[in-house]
Amino acid sequence: MDEYPPGSLDHNVPFLAVSGLGTNPTKPLLTDPELREQGILVRSELPPVDTREARVILRCIQEADAASLPWKSQDSSKRYRFRIRTIGREFLLPPRRARLPDDLDTPSSTLVLHSPFSPLSPGSTLYPDGLIDARWLHKHQDLLPSVCLCFYSLTSDPTLATLHDNQLKTDINAIKNAVNQSGYKTRLAVVILSDQSPSTVSQFQERLENIRRSTGLDPKASLFVLPTRRTEAELETAVDHVLAAIFDQAIEYYRDLGRHVRKKRGRGVAPQPTIPPTTGTSHTLSLQGWHVRYDFKAAVLAEFRQEFDVSLRSYEQAYDTLLGTDVMETIPAWNPRFNDARLLADIIAIRALKCLLLSGQSTAAVRRWQMHSDRICDIVDRKGRGTQN
Repeated sequence: MDEYPPGSLDHNVPFLAVSGLGTNPTKPLLTDPELREQGILVRSELPPVDTREARVILRCIQEADAASLPWKSQDSSKRYRFRIRTIGREFLLPPRRARLPDDLDTPSSTLVLHSPFSPLSPGSTLYPDGLIDARWLHKHQDLLPSVCLCFYSLTSDPTLATLHDNQLKTDINAIKNAVNQSGYKTRLAVVILSDQSPSTVSQFQERLENIRRSTGLDPKASLFVLPTRRTEAELETAVDHVLAAIFDQAIEYYRDLGRHVRKKRGRGVAPQPTIPPTTGTSHTLSLQGWHVRYDFKAAVLAEFRQEFDVSLRSYEQAYDTLLGTDVMETIPAWNPRFNDARLLADIIAIRALKCLLLSGQSTAAVRRWQMHSDRICDIVDRKGRGTQN
């Protein structure tokens, strides 16, 4: 198991980034130097909230992190499950488009750029005929949040109210515009902390309504007001309600991505790389190879939505196409892509097996794993890399 790339077998739950609570240093989302250089900056100009209540709220959120919890298909203790990362007031989203190679001659026509994680980009490790690797999983597990949850404070000082409210509106709109202009579908949710009690916060209703109108955020799904003058248990309950509300936003985010993947698969055309391969016997990824890629993506995105029956069907489709006559059987045994395909087949099989276990189908899971073992043994034996060597 240690040989599988990090994250390739992890359970997928919606990725939530939390900004604006506490002043402790946080690890950046993007650590890869090349990706950081091309990353899309999202920045808040307002300081983080660092009150005692804010630290209690931060602790409640961090305790809700489900990234390392055991898998449970029927866990009714929480309506939501998130992989949670706390970030600073500025962060980088991964680049949407890869750069052209530095040694490329000036093209005679405009080139179409693609994702740095795609086999269509010359700088990608998958170029030109790779299927998919753990970097795409890492992108959605750790780099690209489904929801960015930003915290702000609401001043109670009437002499500063107008100034602070205007700064708050400007900051929220700047973040909202930066996320929209990135081209990603990440949702923005905002929590405004007030030092009032639930019974007295209504005095600021007009100010809060003005903020809502100016930012265009939905008060039921994207803009929350949290009075902090209450007990820790009450604060924890309030945080629970916020996380439950934005979980629906996160699920819709992954549903949008799934629709996009299915739309691209439905075109029935293999996309062309930015630059056609010209060295050796290189060739581009076949249409069937693209179907494997699309079906794997659809399965993973369904996993993020916790729709394991849908995920299983897409994994099965990806697996059957991968091990069919048009993909893995066409790759020479000496080609490194053959080992990549074997690794992908293992990952798909294990993920499908877990979907079956989560659905309570243990007998089917055992049969599927035995079937996978038999098929892989048959392929490597026929390819001259037998299991008895």
